[in-house]
Amino acid sequence: MLARTDTEALLRELLPARADAILALARPAIELLPTALMAEPEATGLSCFGGRPDLPEEIDWPLDVSEPLIFLAQLNLAELAPHDRQHRLPPTGMLWFFASLDACMGATFAAGEAWRVFFRASPAGH
Repeated sequence: MLARTDTEALLRELLPARADAILALARPAIELLPTALMAEPEATGLSCFGGRPDLPEEIDWPLDVSEPLIFLAQLNLAELAPHDRQHRLPPTGMLWFFASLDACMGATFAAGEAWRVFFRASPAGH
């Protein structure tokens, strides 16, 4: 990931007329990169992409009308906390992301039934 100064220099070189407008829209981000499995596959409460989420019993698998949504990612916020320099996320808890197949294939995410994000203050399995 480029540092802000590198991004700014690149924008000013390639898009000088639009650089200020684009930079005004920039927001802090945490880059998520998949890595090799670091724990036992049965371990719960870890961040992951795909597979089976550690959904707590009180959260039903979300549907788009009658079709199950696709599980995209599970993020343990305690794992992200050291990288959240602006402290915009809760320091603990879990986020789960789901989307419809159509949304994953390039259709709009505007439809409220086509995606879901769940938050729980305590990590899965606790």
